[in-house]
Amino acid sequence: DETNCQNLLFSMSTLAKAARNSSDALADAVPPKFLHIFCGECKAEIGLYNVKIGSVTLFKWQVKCNTTVPTNRVPSGPECLAASLVANISRSGSSKSLISAHAFENGENRTTPLYLWVLNPNVVYSSSSVQGKKTAMKVLYQQITAEEGDKLTDSIVLDVQDLSLPTATIQLSREILKSSNRFLPEKERSFKEWEVGLLDR
Repeated sequence: DETNCQNLLFSMSTLAKAARNSSDALADAVPPKFLHIFCGECKAEIGLYNVKIGSVTLFKWQVKCNTTVPTNRVPSGPECLAASLVANISRSGSSKSLISAHAFENGENRTTPLYLWVLNPNVVYSSSSVQGKKTAMKVLYQQITAEEGDKLTDSIVLDVQDLSLPTATIQLSREILKSSNRFLPEKERSFKEWEVGLLDR
């Protein structure tokens, strides 16, 4: 909830046009699906504000929390994506998700949506290029157009969950999926129109 957060800036586009609250950011405009949230101190983009339900989502890989037991490692964006996919499966039973970037100032997205289908949320793999054993999820993925993405999320039959993330996180996740393809047996690297990859958990 917005009232439980302090020192946040809200904007429909860039930091330069940010306001201290969502109401001012939405003034005299057609409400978008999400607002960008920036830190009032460091000015980094740290999350999204869901206009429809009035909720604040912070990107865990963009914030650092002061805790009594400090941790040495902050999860990466792709690892947080994997956690969100597991949560989607637990909550809705849906193993398919559309990962799309929230719109920028020109009204267009900077990256194409990523359509993911979780095959196995819990696999263990090892390779000479990584240290020790890794826990990951095995996913089918494909790049689709924004129009195709809208049709997927609007369909009741397909039951595709919609996740909005920053462009940089989507691009990094796409690169990781592509590079992880080589860890799989050659016959398992694709399935029909889908590519197969691994997301570390």
